[in-house]
Amino acid sequence: MEEMMEERILSTDKLKLARSILDSYRFSCKEELIPPEALTSEKQAAAMLFNHPFIIMAHDRFESESGFENSFTYANKTTLESFDLTFDEFVRRLSSTSTSADDDAQAERNQILRKTMLLGPTQLSNVPRQINGKDFLIEDGTLFNLADSNGIYAGQCVVVRAFSFMGT
Repeated sequence: MEEMMEERILSTDKLKLARSILDSYRFSCKEELIPPEALTSEKQAAAMLFNHPFIIMAHDRFESESGFENSFTYANKTTLESFDLTFDEFVRRLSSTSTSADDDAQAERNQILRKTMLLGPTQLSNVPRQINGKDFLIEDGTLFNLADSNGIYAGQCVVVRAFSFMGT
């Protein structure tokens, strides 16, 4: 299991995504997620991001029959363990499933995503979410835009520094 996970996070596309997350966070948030002196290789950067103590999730944007959708592309170990999911289970999910299906909740989520896309990083606090049937409250998080190596928009990522499960 551990070996298969390492294969997933060290694949070429996930190495690029890890670099995008680290670079985009530094550019957008004006701080480092991992000290640059600790990053001696792309594989080490990907492994350190995967083992980071904060919840880190990313999604991309694609066009579907019903309009634009966001699909999870990344979750680190803290995320997977917190919500009892494997990497493959997580990255197959639409990110809209992280919010109640209630129209108001989805509208609020879409407003936050759009605001971040247009204006840059958004600080999150007291934001309710749900993953794998577990309700949780983001107490301290940052949503930011991802850019590829050419600076082209490539999705969004959230770093959750503090959260609590609700109803437990």
